Amino acid sequence: MSQISKNQGDVYRWNVHTNRAERVERADEHVAGFGTDLTGALRARLRTHQDDTGAYVATEFRNAATGGWEEHFRSYAKDRNVTEVVGFSSDPNIAYLVSNVGQDKSILYEYDIAKRTKVDVLFQHKFSTQPGSPRSARKGRISANSSRSITPARAR
Repeated sequence: MSQISKNQGDVYRWNVHTNRAERVERADEHVAGFGTDLTGALRARLRTHQDDTGAYVATEFRNAATGGWEEHFRSYAKDRNVTEVVGFSSDPNIAYLVSNVGQDKSILYEYDIAKRTKVDVLFQHKFSTQPGSPRSARKGRISANSSRSITPARAR
């Protein structure tokens, strides 16, 4: 039987020059992952849990004013609806999400965290689902896959 450390899943900042690590976020038993912006700041996290409806993944964003975590989306496994954070703007209130909630195909859109609203659809195809989630944001661009990148209007 393997033993898991009580610090498993915690987030550390590691200085490669001094070989010192500093814990920046402590994860509890339900935290499944974190998302960072272009500066490395923790801006989103995923939590897994279960309620009367079933198992779910909650997407939470860090409130820019208070520093606390706030749930914005809850994706139940039985519904097969997914909302995924794929990147952040330099504006602390803007995130880029991929979601299939309420529709047949996934879309990439800009989301205003403070207002909790969809701002603008950045990519949508009416005949097929997006060919792979954009997973890395660099210099205001979201890379959709290795062959192309999607540039939000604000970054142009």
